[in-house]
Amino acid sequence: MRERYRSLGRESAMAPLILLGVVTLACFRSAPASQQLPNVATAVVPPGGGTVELAGVGGVTFPAGAFRAPRQVTLSARNAAETHELYVQEGLYLPFDLHGAWELRINSGDVAPDKPVRVSLVVPSAFLDSLPSDGEPLVFARLLQESELDLIDSFVLIFPASFDSSSNKITAELDAAFTDQRTPDGTFEAIVVVGSARR
Repeated sequence: MRERYRSLGRESAMAPLILLGVVTLACFRSAPASQQLPNVATAVVPPGGGTVELAGVGGVTFPAGAFRAPRQVTLSARNAAETHELYVQEGLYLPFDLHGAWELRINSGDVAPDKPVRVSLVVPSAFLDSLPSDGEPLVFARLLQESELDLIDSFVLIFPASFDSSSNKITAELDAAFTDQRTPDGTFEAIVVVGSARR
């Protein structure tokens, strides 16, 4: 199944990806939020590594050497219309289906991590209940790519990912998704969502 998606894994992070243009929106479902989530969590990550957690949403683990100096990292949970619309656009050509009601934004300030980070996302019960019988939770990230004419913003599947049904958490390694081209202040940010796909 997964070979049908554009994927962003450690082995394929630098591989060329299919670029998609802007297309007419279709109607794709967004899973309902199961609880009121906290908006922001901030912590300082030292050069030796560390984990930043946003309760009820997820966390990010930075390995030793991800930053050369202590770095303030901010996690935020949002439900941005632009993220939903982009996911819908991708779903017209790729088998994307349900996606979570929020996205996790990881902001690392004026530098991006030098190494891949480990992202763990809470999969809400409402999302799992909305999946079809053959569905499974997946992790997607927004990837900003530069072409000769423009910057192309698209979703890619983060593969591999591991889902733990005992904790309702899905974990994946994130690389090459941080960019300073999306934020108004030029800080580096990565955006990840829980989603699913049609088989």
